Amino acid sequence: MLPQIFLDACETAQARDFLTRFLSDFPDEYHPYWGLHSVAPHEVLISAAAVSSDVYILLSGTLCAMESRVQNLPFVFAKLYPGAIIGDYELFAQTEESYATILSLQKSVCVRIPADIYLAWISHSTSALLCRLQALVRQLGDQTMSDRQYFYMDYEARCISVLLQTQPASQSNDGNRLLLTREELAGKIGCSLRTCHRLVQHLADKQLITLCRGKITLNDTQRGKLQQYLERKIENL
Repeated sequence: MLPQIFLDACETAQARDFLTRFLSDFPDEYHPYWGLHSVAPHEVLISAAAVSSDVYILLSGTLCAMESRVQNLPFVFAKLYPGAIIGDYELFAQTEESYATILSLQKSVCVRIPADIYLAWISHSTSALLCRLQALVRQLGDQTMSDRQYFYMDYEARCISVLLQTQPASQSNDGNRLLLTREELAGKIGCSLRTCHRLVQHLADKQLITLCRGKITLNDTQRGKLQQYLERKIENL
């Protein structure tokens, strides 16, 4: 039976239902090895440099999966919400490095299970393995659809998508400055540097971004407007 403290920590009913279903046959003898793990805002939960020694199930808060090795520029390619499982891809694939860096976007709480205990349990649990497989297939389908959408986007939509997924470099009253040069942005969009400059200036003219000494900054209001603008663009693909 699941500890009540785990269920109380769930932020949503959906996460609570998933946790109950997924861990329904977790053996009693393994209970001493699991527990709650709190993650501070902007704390790295898993580094891409090595495989994690633990598997986490997110109960509350928001995490992000970040590619930090390409162009040496942190790039968020997925956000993770309550119910997400983190750290078992590498166990299944038997890789020597994690696929991504996992960073908390806000204070978060997870169930932490040692990787060897998790693997020993799920490899003998048909129900848990099926539950995890269903979640992975859904995630793969969503990611494939997102990749297809990006392929058909025009340069402006691609630019907005990249800006929304780039981690800020610093906090200020004027918004968040992005660690992103025009050359790096052009490379991610797949356009010329000249076109990139034109796109950035166009967004600034529409007040969807702010240029401060040539650097791109985004405040929360602008992020919301960019997200809505991008969603409308995607609907028209």
